[in-house]
Amino acid sequence: MGIHHSLFRILNHPLNKQNKLVALGNYAKWQVGSRLVPGPVVVDFVDESKIFAYPGMTGVTGNIYNGLDELEDMSFVLHCLKSSDLFLDIGANVGTYTVLAGAVRRAQCIAFEPIRQTFKHLLNNINLNQIQNQVEAKNIGIGATSEYLNFVSNQDTVNRVVALQEADIKQVEEVKVEPLDKLDLVDKPTVVKIDVEGFENEVIKGGKNFFSKNNLLAVILEWNSKNKYGSYSDGHKQMLLFGFRAYSYSPFERKLTALSAPNRDSNNTIYLKDKQKVDARIAVAKKFFVHKRFI
Repeated sequence: MGIHHSLFRILNHPLNKQNKLVALGNYAKWQVGSRLVPGPVVVDFVDESKIFAYPGMTGVTGNIYNGLDELEDMSFVLHCLKSSDLFLDIGANVGTYTVLAGAVRRAQCIAFEPIRQTFKHLLNNINLNQIQNQVEAKNIGIGATSEYLNFVSNQDTVNRVVALQEADIKQVEEVKVEPLDKLDLVDKPTVVKIDVEGFENEVIKGGKNFFSKNNLLAVILEWNSKNKYGSYSDGHKQMLLFGFRAYSYSPFERKLTALSAPNRDSNNTIYLKDKQKVDARIAVAKKFFVHKRFI
């Protein structure tokens, strides 16, 4: 991500629009400070939670600049989850969503992260927030079948399964992949986040029973425009067949808006089975504190 794109995103983020000079100051402070301090830096996140940050770790630094980088979807998780829920983080990366669910909302979590080094960062953030008893972290991928697949391992938040047409990629690691339907989930999840960089349709194929269950209230699904495993429109149609409908979320108004197609204004689309039940949850959810404001 180039500096011009980064600055545009920072200055136009909803939590920065009224404080653009402060946002630029935060950007400059991190860019300079992270080069002066060797190793990871512990930064404040939401409420009392914290997270380790390294230079170039875009999934974390976006939250330093913007409070909640994915404001709508992260806010939805915080407004929808209860402490009695189970949250699944599929493609957890270093664990920003897991920290929100586990440390802020005190929900039980299962976090799936296939890349070994990234999985170590995930464990570090779990330990930092002392949520080891709430989070089960699994160093595997999720897909259509039980198998071993090669993953790109040096591209931070966009590490992914190597497709057949990408045979020239060199830095990969072999990872065990399991379908959701084969996992023993004694406690049924309420909310699931899926961020698998183009492997979304394979995750859906391996979870036909999983996605059909009525206990699953919400799925936050990132549709990757560079999907090498089928069209995202096919995956969207399959989610509709499972009984979900697509929505966007406005966190300041706590309002869900129905969509006729995947949310192209955001990387993520929220899928719900029972909007009325979710509306009731978000209406009474406790506010959280981020970027010097309550939401």
